[in-house]
Amino acid sequence: MFSLVAEVGGVSRADTEATLNCGVGMVAMLDADSVDSAVELLAGHGIPAWVAGEVSEGGEGRVTLTGDHR
Repeated sequence: MFSLVAEVGGVSRADTEATLNCGVGMVAMLDADSVDSAVELLAGHGIPAWVAGEVSEGGEGRVTLTGDHR
């Protein structure tokens, strides 16, 4: 869809991504001890990564996500 909009509108990929909400792309849930090395590994490959929050038990078969994920 984004490619079509960019092609028809003659808009660069960078401008398309900056204008349209392309979302996060991928989320990985990792053990807390692995987070820093994973972020560092991705950064070493030029892939921006950040910690979106922390998942914890929420009771009644649910989980809670806390942190800067919005």
